[in-house]
Amino acid sequence: MKKLSKILLNTTALMTLFALQSSAFAGTPEIKSGIYAPTSAIYSKMFHNRDSFTCLGNGAAACQSFEGKKFTPEEKELMEGGSVFGDLHIIRDEGTGEYSVSGRIYVLRLCELGTGSFAKTDDDTYEYEKKFVKCEGNDDGSINCPFVDPAETDQSDVHAVLTISPNGPKKIKISGKALPEMAENFQDGCFDEIGSTVLEYESEKDYAHNMYISSKLQFLEADGELNSTWKALSKAKRDKILPDQKKWIKEKDEKCGPVTKKGTEEKLTEMYRCQYEMTTDKNMELTEMLE
Repeated sequence: MKKLSKILLNTTALMTLFALQSSAFAGTPEIKSGIYAPTSAIYSKMFHNRDSFTCLGNGAAACQSFEGKKFTPEEKELMEGGSVFGDLHIIRDEGTGEYSVSGRIYVLRLCELGTGSFAKTDDDTYEYEKKFVKCEGNDDGSINCPFVDPAETDQSDVHAVLTISPNGPKKIKISGKALPEMAENFQDGCFDEIGSTVLEYESEKDYAHNMYISSKLQFLEADGELNSTWKALSKAKRDKILPDQKKWIKEKDEKCGPVTKKGTEEKLTEMYRCQYEMTTDKNMELTEMLE
């Protein structure tokens, strides 16, 4: 990705979108370093992070397996939360006053913006590459940061610029626009939805708690899908592979720990993530037997 300062000098169109000024932070409001994420407060303040679980949008079908299960108010809120998911990790250099940002904002069914891109891993899956980018400062204390569409194959140029502004001691607001040549890549309403969302400062403890609930729900989703696939198999196939299935369950619990295990949220998060990964792999294996 090109440096933002170079793009600002060479891209006339971008200059018309943002009246960027030099990185002057003295005497202006400061954005606290840390993680910021969208929240809602139906039952309690839940942060909708990049890795949060949701039953909204494309995740709605997956939550059908939750019918009949009981959930805590926090779990329900995360499942039924807001339409903007994501988080931004903001770092301010105390020496220079300059800001760097890493993160991703996802508007359900509309758009996705991040500072990094998706890369294929060894097991042929895609993971988001976290990357910090430098931001330009304005005299009013806001910062302008370069973002890309993570789904785009060409990550060499900036696709949009988000302006991040302090909105109180521990809150930020975001506004932004796509570069003219990239505007057609983003659906109408994308930036309006982002602009209407307030992101709040999130402690490491709150983030870890969010990931614990998310990992639990992700496992329950995968477990429900596996049960549905198992029931869809013919009785003859189920009888044939039942011994292997029982052996797999034992191996899964030995590797990950049983879902009935007790422990800290950190340990349980590790257990649920392991159970989720093994259950997802097994579901793919059984799904092939349906053909």
